[in-house]
Amino acid sequence: YLHVDTTIAISNVHEDFLSIPNCFKEASEAMEYRILLGIGNLILYSDITPSSEWYNFSVEQEIKIINSVKLGDFKKAYDVIQEILDINYLENIPIELCKCLMFDLSSTVVKSINAAEEISGSRGQIWNKLTPIEKLMSCQSVAEMKEIIVQMLKEVCEYIVQQKSVRGTRLKDDIIRYVNDNYSR
Repeated sequence: YLHVDTTIAISNVHEDFLSIPNCFKEASEAMEYRILLGIGNLILYSDITPSSEWYNFSVEQEIKIINSVKLGDFKKAYDVIQEILDINYLENIPIELCKCLMFDLSSTVVKSINAAEEISGSRGQIWNKLTPIEKLMSCQSVAEMKEIIVQMLKEVCEYIVQQKSVRGTRLKDDIIRYVNDNYSR
């Protein structure tokens, strides 16, 4: 009726009242994992055991994403993002590192949009249409952020492909006009 999604976080079982602050700390830490698991879940503190203290997102991967977007190659950009997420398997890294990784990916999307606008010569057009910062910062989970990142990259790549087509047609028309004006008798 109210359509309210509830996330419940549960600490480990403790034996005495003096452990209540510890229970609160554990439940709060478990609640942070709603970013990974999404809203509307039951999250047990005992289930959150990160196995890695680092994440892998290299400068080369970032450059691949940006260059793919500049070329309008959505599939390649998507494949690199999926590879990054698969390598890091987000449930195995601490929530703090997960947030850093998602901010890194968000930053890469922003850089890609800037690069695409620079190449297409349309400063502000893509940016104003997509409003990336607002969309990325309003995400409630990793899955939602990935969905928005993928959607934005797809739209930017489609725009780049469209602009290439328009520019190619314009260039062809200019060449034909030049040949007709200068070499036709």
